[in-house]
This record gives sequence, C-alpha cells and structure tokens, in this order.
Amino acid sequence: MFSTRPALPAAPAPSVSMTLARVLHEALRRHGMPADEFHRRSGISAHELTQPGLRVGRQRHERLRALMPLITPGAPDLASIDRDSLQRHWSDQAALWFNQPGAARAVTEWVHFRPLVGSIDTVDLQASDDCLVLTYRPDCQGEAALHSVLANFGILREVLRDHEAAAGPRGLQLRAELAGASRSRARLAWQHRLQMPVHGGSEVDAHRLIVRGPALRAALVPHNPWLAELSRRQLQARLDELAAQPVSDDLLSRAEAVLCGLWDAASGSGPTPPATPTEADDADPGSLQALQRAVAQALGCSRWTLRRHLDCAGLPFAELVERLRARRLAELLPRPELSLLDVAWRTGFQSASAFSRYHRQRYGVPPSARRRVMQPG
Repeated sequence: MFSTRPALPAAPAPSVSMTLARVLHEALRRHGMPADEFHRRSGISAHELTQPGLRVGRQRHERLRALMPLITPGAPDLASIDRDSLQRHWSDQAALWFNQPGAARAVTEWVHFRPLVGSIDTVDLQASDDCLVLTYRPDCQGEAALHSVLANFGILREVLRDHEAAAGPRGLQLRAELAGASRSRARLAWQHRLQMPVHGGSEVDAHRLIVRGPALRAALVPHNPWLAELSRRQLQARLDELAAQPVSDDLLSRAEAVLCGLWDAASGSGPTPPATPTEADDADPGSLQALQRAVAQALGCSRWTLRRHLDCAGLPFAELVERLRARRLAELLPRPELSLLDVAWRTGFQSASAFSRYHRQRYGVPPSARRRVMQPG
C-alpha cells in the first residue's frame, strides 16, 4: 500500500500487571461473582491483588482472559473522551500527548507509552512520510473487543483534534477500519461517534486507524519542547521500571513475596497481615506450620498443595524460609537504623531472644557480633 521506513524502536512488552486483575475483579464483583470464585478461577490471591509491583505471567494471564467474556460492556461513551478526561485519568501521559508539534509524533508517543496506562492490547505502528497505519489487536473477543477498539480510537481522535484543525480538511485525514463490521447501520453509528469515516466488511481483517496527509509531520501546533522532553524522560524512567518488574508466576518467588509481606507487616512496616498467625520461631514446628498455612492462604491454595508444589521444585518450605531468612539477614543486619528487634521481626521471629538463639545456632555468634563485622568501618 505504501513504502515504510525502518521499523520504529520497539517499546518494552506491555505489562500484564495486577492493574488488570484488580479492574477485572471489581467489574466481576459488580456482576455478582464472589471474591472466592474470582481467586479460584484466576489463580490470583487476595494478597497478590494488593501488591502493585507484581506482574502476571502468561499462564495466569490466560486465566484472566477466560474471565473477560463474563463482562458485557455497554456501548462506549465516546462523547466522554475529551482532553479534560484524559488529563484527569492519565495526567503525565496527556501532558506529553498534547504537547507535540506534529500529528505523527503525537501518535508515536501515544503508542510508546501505552503500557503505562495498564493496557495489554497489542498495537503495531507502520509509518511513511505521509501515512501512519496503527493496527490494534484487542486482547479480548466479541463486544468487549469492540468496546476497547472504539475507546482507544476515540482517545486518538482527541489527541489529533488540534492537529487536524490546524492542517485543514486536506492536510490531515483520519479513517478507521473495523474487522467484522459488516452492518452498514452499525458502521454509521460508529462513524458518528468517532467523527471519522469507518470502513468494515469481510475484506477488513484487522482493526486499523489510518492517518494520512501532507501535514502529518508538519509542526502546526504550539508546543513547549523543554516540557515535552522532561515529560518523556520521566515517563521513560517509569516504563523502564515497569519492564524490570518480576513476573509473579513462579511459585517460589510468589511464596517469598508473601513471606516478606508477612514479616514486614509484623514489624509494622508493611500492609496489614492476614489473621493467620505468622510466627516462625526456629525450634517450634507448630509455628512453621502456622507460617506455611498463612502463606498458602495468601496464595489461594491449601497447605498441602503448597507443600506438594515446593517439593516438586526441590525446595521444601522449611528450606525456602531458611534461604529467604539468610538473604534478608545479609540485607538488614548492616543497617544501623534498624534495631536487632526490628531485624528479628523482619526475619520471622516474635522476640529478640528467639532471634538470638537462632543466630547463635546457625552462625555461631550473637547477631550483635555479626552486625559489627558486617558494618563498614
């Protein structure tokens, strides 16, 4: 259809983050699904929903996708998509989207930083001198997919409104192609909502937004390049952090994250822990069982299921606790602002005496002596 330039630099893979799980959980709750059923069918526990730094891997992502058809969205209210609403929901991104001199740059920035708004849909962008073709592949099916497509095309419509007005009727033109949109009456309704021509039918194999015209790359809209660059750097730093977040499908890392949360909560530095006891004194097998039960509850499985999976991974629960304890001790003991009681709590002990007994048995010296060796100077 047209010659393309070299491919644009690829943005980091979109984060399938707990943002999606929380939104889906809330929507299904409004549809009457009990919380326990959501946790069972998604494989995501109530504890994990409260952890903003977690990402969902492919296996549980597929389970979330299977729940999406249970939500029947209403018709997208494209009239509510305007500059004010975008700045209210995504103020940092909108500050960059609406501070671009040309339409091509505005669309490119929109595509690049979409992972920060929590979207998991796939977007491809092809570019030539006078044409941009954005191919949108929603991660869901049916009405939910159409809702997603129209809403995102409506956002781009608003992002490009000033550019189109400045370019004039022939300088910049927008057109949408919707796969499966074979009914002419529906296309007319969507055309009215999107305020652009809409094509569909059997010959359209994907959802596309096409922006073309001689003014595509012209600097027509007043902008502040210094503020645009500042916003871009800040957003890129957040995007890099997002790409570096660990995927939480590995059971060992998930169990360790729960243990850290329980221990930090016991010290008063973390979120409120579950009602299940969290003590894990070294010589008390009942305490270890209680801790194992608390971790299993937070992960949404039974203690026996957790034990079986850990045994299959070659790391029994007691060894998992010891490994995490050793790593945390190496991180916490050298910190002078933490008392030994703080370190005890954050490694799963209820008292300084229990912590001291454990430390002497394992390392041969009291924790205070080891701290002096570990601290610089």
